[in-house]
Amino acid sequence: HPLSGFDPTQDPEDCLRRYHAVQLAVQLMADPAERVAAQRRLESAEPLLLDFLSDQAEICTVYGDCETTQLIKHGIPIGDMNISVASLLFVEDGGGDGMMLSFWGDPSLGRGAPLRFLRHALEHAKRLVFYNAAFDLTLAAGGDDATIRKWWMRTFDPYKLLRDAFGTSVRLKLD
Repeated sequence: HPLSGFDPTQDPEDCLRRYHAVQLAVQLMADPAERVAAQRRLESAEPLLLDFLSDQAEICTVYGDCETTQLIKHGIPIGDMNISVASLLFVEDGGGDGMMLSFWGDPSLGRGAPLRFLRHALEHAKRLVFYNAAFDLTLAAGGDDATIRKWWMRTFDPYKLLRDAFGTSVRLKLD
């Protein structure tokens, strides 16, 4: 059964990592009645998973990066671009390994957590760290200036420091 071992009360981190894979398996269930029951069970897990994300984000510095489905050179405004995948690393102030989660825009790939959970994590993050945050936060906020400003107040961007030091004509990639 696709929901075997899917228990957000016991292992929410694993459930987030496997959410799309489980969702895909549920959609492929042959028996319509079982499929509907499994979909309802999966949907009922969402509030617990969102609470878990909130709890983790509120006590952590959240490091992130977003990738798009479009190439930047095509001239699409950032706020109109779509996220293909976003990764967040949640690290408590005392250090430790942290928790890495990926959020995917295409559930049919069967990878990671739903992209809609990304904004929830960003909303609750104690502190955000993004390299070239102006791009990633604009992308994640869908161009919503009020959301971007709210997130920006809690954001550290090493790229901004480098641009301030070396100017905007120098393109300093993360690699």
